[in-house]
Amino acid sequence: MSQTAKSLNVGQSIEYPVDAKEKWNPQQAQVLFERGKTYQIEVVDVIQWDDNGIREIDPIKGFNRWYLSLIRFVRRYRVAPLFMLIGAIGKNSKHFFPINQSPLKYTATETGDFFCFANDAPFAYGNNKGSLTLKVTRLA
Repeated sequence: MSQTAKSLNVGQSIEYPVDAKEKWNPQQAQVLFERGKTYQIEVVDVIQWDDNGIREIDPIKGFNRWYLSLIRFVRRYRVAPLFMLIGAIGKNSKHFFPINQSPLKYTATETGDFFCFANDAPFAYGNNKGSLTLKVTRLA
């Protein structure tokens, strides 16, 4: 776990930017998710969320193109659409989950630093553009 991640008290929130070019947001974990505790994850502002010329992508829905189905296996989280916002507890693919609604209520399955990212191929983050603001609130 990170030295900078902090537990939230019930009702406490934190907001921070999520950059589409980053493989792990935030770079230094700011929130510690605790197993069995419930959090609300909300996208409060999207500046831009673009992937290699595909513009105005909704980070809650991501996108699918028929011709991209052939390379589905290279997505970091294979079962979610490209460019959907994905949450992670720690940097472990076993603890990835889609942020497919906003707000999303999520009960942590493990204790660890909370990260998120645009679902893309690990080698393809250089052509991503944009950012959003994420708000995390501890509910219970």
